[in-house]
Amino acid sequence: MRDQRMQKRGARRGAGWLLAALALSVGLAQPVRALWEMPGDIILSQGGTTQLELAGLEAQILNPGQQVLTSQDETLSGKGIALTGEQEGSAQVVLKLLGVPVKTVSVTVAPQRYVMPGGQSIGVALNMAGVLVVGASDVGASPSPARAAGLRSGDLIMAVDGSAITSAQQLSQHMAAGRQRQLLISRNGRAITVAVTPVKDQRDGTYRLGAWVRDSTAGVGTLSYYDGENGVFGALGHAITDADTGSLLTLSEGAIYQSQVVGVLKGDENSPGEVLGEFMSHPTQLGSVLVNGEYGIYGQCGEPLVNPLYPDGVEVLPSSQVREGPAQILTTLDDQGIKAYDCQITKLFRQDGAGQRGMIIKITDQALLDKTGGIVQGMSGSPILQDGKLAGAVTHVFLGDATQGYGMYAQWMLEQSDALAQMDPAA
Repeated sequence: MRDQRMQKRGARRGAGWLLAALALSVGLAQPVRALWEMPGDIILSQGGTTQLELAGLEAQILNPGQQVLTSQDETLSGKGIALTGEQEGSAQVVLKLLGVPVKTVSVTVAPQRYVMPGGQSIGVALNMAGVLVVGASDVGASPSPARAAGLRSGDLIMAVDGSAITSAQQLSQHMAAGRQRQLLISRNGRAITVAVTPVKDQRDGTYRLGAWVRDSTAGVGTLSYYDGENGVFGALGHAITDADTGSLLTLSEGAIYQSQVVGVLKGDENSPGEVLGEFMSHPTQLGSVLVNGEYGIYGQCGEPLVNPLYPDGVEVLPSSQVREGPAQILTTLDDQGIKAYDCQITKLFRQDGAGQRGMIIKITDQALLDKTGGIVQGMSGSPILQDGKLAGAVTHVFLGDATQGYGMYAQWMLEQSDALAQMDPAA
C-alpha cells in the first residue's frame, strides 16, 4: 500500500512538472519566435519610424553618446515598440528574455534618400560574354561532336584555341577548318577545357560542332528607378536567364531602350500573361546595362529619366519602414504611359541581406485586373510605392494566382546600384 501511495505521489509530481514545463514552453513560444524573425541589422531614414514586435521580450536602447533613436522609454517591454530615427548615426537595441540579454540589434539612422521612380516599359538587349550552349544535335547521320566531347546545356564557350569567342558566327568560323579544337568553357563558375572535332555536314559540306548555341537575348521589362545623384538605374528585380537552360546570362555588353507597348496578353490560372512591347524597329537607347545579377539589371544613363507622375522624385523607404497595408505599383500597359494601380502588401519577410522575395503583394485595382488578370510577364521591376515612397519592386508572380506576387525591397536594389556607382570606370 505504501509503495502504491508513493507511486501515486511520484506520478502527481511528474505530471505537475510536465504541466509546468508545458506552460513555460507555451509562454516562451512567442518571444522565441519574435527573436527568430528579428533582423540583426536595421536601417532607418532620419525621421523614419519602425515597429519592433517584442511579444513579451524586453528592449533596451543604447545610444553611443548621442540621441540617435527615441522611443517611449529606454527600457521597454510588451507587444511592440516604435523606434524613430532622430540623428544620423548608429545605436543598439538589446533584447532580453526573462531579464537575460539574448540578442543585440544594430540600428543605423541614415539620411533620407531620393530617386526617380520608374514604371516605364523598357526593352533590354544583352550580348553574352561567350556563346551559350542550349542543346546538342546530330550532324546529319553523324553523332553530335559536342555531345561526344561532353558539352552540356548551360555551358558557356569562352574561347577556341586561346582566342576569345563573343558570337556564334565566330564559333562557326573556327569550326570551318574541320580539325580538332580546344574549347575553354565555363560550367557553373568553373573553367574547363575540352577537345572537340567538328564533322562535315554532307548536306552542304560545312563542318559543324553539332550544338545549338546563343550569343544574345532581348526582351521587355519595367524600369524600377533612376538615381540622378549617381546617374544609374535599376530594373527587373531579378536576373535575365536563358529561357532554355535557366542559366544566368554572363554579360558582355547590353542596353535598355524605350519600349512601346503594343498589346497585353491577359494571364489566368493556366498560363502567364505578357506585356507585348516593341523597341527594335526605331531603337532609342536610354542607358547601358553593366550588371546582370541575381537582383536585377543595373547600368548608367546618358540622360536623366523622368516619371511624369513624380517629377520631383520620391523618398526611398528602408525595408524596416515598409509595412503591411495599402500600396501602389507603377507600370505601363498601353500608349498612355505610366499609371498607378492599387495593391496590398499582405506579408513582409524581414531580411538581413538582399533577397528577391521580401514581400507579398496582391493586386486590388479592378482596372488592372480587367486588363491583365494581375501580374504578367513584362511587369517585373514595376516599382511598389507606399505613402508616395519607394518601397520595392515587383519580381515574381504566383503560379496559379496572377493576382499575387513577390516584391523585392528597394533598399537592396539601391545597394546594388550604389556598388556599381562606386566602381572604377577604368577597372
